[in-house]
Amino acid sequence: MAGYGINDAYTKLETDAKAIEIAQAECARLVASAPETLNTLDEIAAALGDDPNFATTITNQLGTKANKSDVYTKSEANNKINTAVANKVTSTDVTQIKIVDEVPEVGS
Repeated sequence: MAGYGINDAYTKLETDAKAIEIAQAECARLVASAPETLNTLDEIAAALGDDPNFATTITNQLGTKANKSDVYTKSEANNKINTAVANKVTSTDVTQIKIVDEVPEVGS
């Protein structure tokens, strides 16, 4: 620029960078000084890790949860344990021991 007699000018890249810096600072200032609703939204976003794909993240995590058919409630687990205790092996005869996928119900 000095060749044109201009000694105190910014290049296009410098101007763009400065404009972006000012815009980002102004947005941050507006959010920080916004009414409670926007402050709350900013706090919620921060609490959620500022994840722009939060819905996808949660959906994927929910997809990895156990199926209801694969788990027992506490009551069901206690019943299964009590049934197993009630049906304990009382014989040492190998022909009397059965391998099963599930503990049989009492009376089976």
